[in-house]
Amino acid sequence: MADGFTFHVDLTSIMLFASALGETNPVYYDEECARQTPLGGVVAPPSFASASAHWNPRYSLRGVRQIPEAAAPESRSELPSATSQGEGRNRGAGDLARVLHGEQRFRYHKPMHPGMRLQVRARRGKSWSKEGRRGGTLHFSESITEYRDEVGELVVTATSVGITTSKAVEQ
Repeated sequence: MADGFTFHVDLTSIMLFASALGETNPVYYDEECARQTPLGGVVAPPSFASASAHWNPRYSLRGVRQIPEAAAPESRSELPSATSQGEGRNRGAGDLARVLHGEQRFRYHKPMHPGMRLQVRARRGKSWSKEGRRGGTLHFSESITEYRDEVGELVVTATSVGITTSKAVEQ
């Protein structure tokens, strides 16, 4: 996880992200209004750093959700079964049926502004296990991602906790 990538923060991405959240605070889109605040200009919403995954060429979920192949001409009139729909939707997912996103924390060291070119590097954090009731042993692992600006100063530290069950959950 030591290899990193560059995340370009731009106004359009911030505006679209804030809009998707239903955020109406002008500090996320109105440059004139935002300049009059102590932040000094438009800033990214608190969880915006998670959008950097789309710029990561090694993002582990890239390509997991694929568009199912077109049905053969002779079978197009048939409705797909529940099994075939599930297979198309989960093709390539592997063990993702046993993976959960447990927690996400963001620590902002300074505001994230449009125009920043952040160097993003991830490293492993702590890991631990505990016995679950329906999914067997639960394995927890932290991923710590640091976002640094052009001069190397820390802008954001994101900590994510993933959980993997040792077996499929029993009903």
